[in-house]
Amino acid sequence: GAKHMGRPNHVHSFSYYFDDDTFEKHPEWYAWNDILGRRIKEGHMCLTNDELCEYVLNKLTAYIEDDLRIEKETGVEIPCFYSLSFADTSFGFCNCEKCKAVIEKSGVSGYSIQFINKIARAIAPKYPRVKVLIIVITTVTAHCQSLNFFATTCSVPSSFLFIFFFQRNTPKTH
Repeated sequence: GAKHMGRPNHVHSFSYYFDDDTFEKHPEWYAWNDILGRRIKEGHMCLTNDELCEYVLNKLTAYIEDDLRIEKETGVEIPCFYSLSFADTSFGFCNCEKCKAVIEKSGVSGYSIQFINKIARAIAPKYPRVKVLIIVITTVTAHCQSLNFFATTCSVPSSFLFIFFFQRNTPKTH
C-alpha cells in the first residue's frame, strides 16, 4: 500500500527544507522583525518572497521525484500528502511591507495559505496524486484555492483537529 505522508516530515516540516546555513546565504527569505529592525532566523519565513517560493517548490519537487523513483523500483505508491507545515514559534510572522499588506488583507492564515496555494498550483499538473498539507491555527476556508490542498486546523485552545478537503473554496469534512 501507499505511504501516506511524504518526506521530509509529516508535521512542522517547513524547516526541513532548509540547511543550517540558509540564513547566512539568504537572509531575505527570513522574517523581518520590526522591533529588532532586522531579519531573524528564529521566526517564520518571508512568504511573499518569490525566490523562496521557487526554492521550496524545487525542494518539494525533488522529494516527489525521489519518491517516484522508489515507486518504480519497489512498486510502493508515492505518498498522497506532502507537508509544508510551519513551526510553532513565538517570534511571529514577517513584518516586511509586502507581508504586512497580505496579512492585513487576508489574515495570518490567508498569508500562509497564499504561499501554499502557489506551491499546490505549481505541482498539480505534473503530480495530480500529490496533495499539499499544512497546519493552521484558525479557520482557513475562505483562502484555499487549489484542488490539491489539504489543511489540518487546530482550534486553539481546544486543540481539536479537523481535516478539510478544499475544493473550489467549499470544505468537505472528512
